[in-house]
Amino acid sequence: MIRHLQADEIPLILPLVAQVQALHVRHEPGYFQPDQDDAALVGFYSARLAEGQTLLIDERQGRVAGYALFFVDERLENLFSKARRVGHLDQICVDHEFRRQGVGRALIGAMQAQLRALGIDGWTADYWAFNAASYALMRSSGARPFRIMVRGQTG
Repeated sequence: MIRHLQADEIPLILPLVAQVQALHVRHEPGYFQPDQDDAALVGFYSARLAEGQTLLIDERQGRVAGYALFFVDERLENLFSKARRVGHLDQICVDHEFRRQGVGRALIGAMQAQLRALGIDGWTADYWAFNAASYALMRSSGARPFRIMVRGQTG
């Protein structure tokens, strides 16, 4: 069952946050923090909710099988681009035990439905190049690359 996570329930997603952080540290140890403080994480997600972001969870078998954090990104028109209002999927994680069971697609589907109800017809997300699971999830959810980010060294 997909539902909104309330601020006092944030500790429920911390084991999943640890899973995704471990993946990031394993692949980019020079970039990501290896240790996370639970109180700081609760504060981080509480602040996101207070800003109006949405945190969805999918509960299965009495556990949190996955979560998604998203927000509405509103950009004003400028000299180079038109005004736009899109959803942005900032974070998504599916517990290892629930992978390949439709949890990620269900969370994205719930996000899409909420965005449609707001009159928003598109969404964006970004993920790290090493994350094959995210690549597959985004493709299966109808998302396609439209902007490429690269990284280089100065020496």
